[in-house]
Amino acid sequence: MAPTGGAKNTGGAATSGGSNAGGRTALAGGATATGGTTSTGGATCQSKSRDCTSSLDSDCNGTPDNQETAYCQCPSGQTQSCLLAGMCTAGSQACATSSDKSSTAWGSCTGYTGPTTLYRDADGDGYGNPSQPAQVCPGTLGYVTNAEDCDDSDPNFKPGVTICSTVTQKKSCVGGTPVLQPCDQGCIYGNCRSDGTIGLPGYVSCTATHVPRCAASDGCDLYYGTCGATGASSVACDGPGDCATGQSCCARSFPGGAQTLCISGACAGPNSNEYQVCDPLANTCTCASTNIGGYLFNVCTS
Repeated sequence: MAPTGGAKNTGGAATSGGSNAGGRTALAGGATATGGTTSTGGATCQSKSRDCTSSLDSDCNGTPDNQETAYCQCPSGQTQSCLLAGMCTAGSQACATSSDKSSTAWGSCTGYTGPTTLYRDADGDGYGNPSQPAQVCPGTLGYVTNAEDCDDSDPNFKPGVTICSTVTQKKSCVGGTPVLQPCDQGCIYGNCRSDGTIGLPGYVSCTATHVPRCAASDGCDLYYGTCGATGASSVACDGPGDCATGQSCCARSFPGGAQTLCISGACAGPNSNEYQVCDPLANTCTCASTNIGGYLFNVCTS
């Protein structure tokens, strides 16, 4: 006789509030366990070690493995840009996964560009001041990679350029160091002259070979070709540099001779038989060798 108000037990027990069939067990709250797997918070729980590459809740702590940020700090295999403090350009870093997949972390930042030693280029001539190195980022305005400038305040004086530092000295820039060279016949446009006393201030000559060299204060005698103006035909200047500031070197002719001398102001001009002595290399006027009183002088013809 079957019991009234009870469960029928045939070949097994009928259990109130649940059933056991084929090894499946119905759990309270709607979770089902099959071979040790449970469902917790919507993620499948497998009761095993955490796997940062998985969206399952392998360690059954209620959070999908790849969302456990304390251990799984980044998506496995991904890369991102990185910029370290003091660096110039960004590098990159990859997300590294541990051998058992229980943790991920960003790897070292590589491929970035850091500061380097550059040199100040204040005058913008493309050459750096060897006495002003600095650790700056490549491409920083006002800095260059070389240290070859000789004067960072003068863009016209740099490697490959020679200038006249004085009227009797030229200056070259070699590897960041100024090199001086005397010019015993004067310096013009960065080059030593070789035309005698024409460009040499304070000295004159009365011969085509510019020998002897005479002090302008003594002058030279055109007729005898010697130092000392003993006759009417004499040279007291043979270039603009022989006269004081405000004076001009003028050539005059007269019957049987000619002379040059320094006078205040400008020369009167050809119409007054007075010509301005010029430097044929200076390009200040049309300078030509001209016969004046039987002697050749470099004078402005226009």
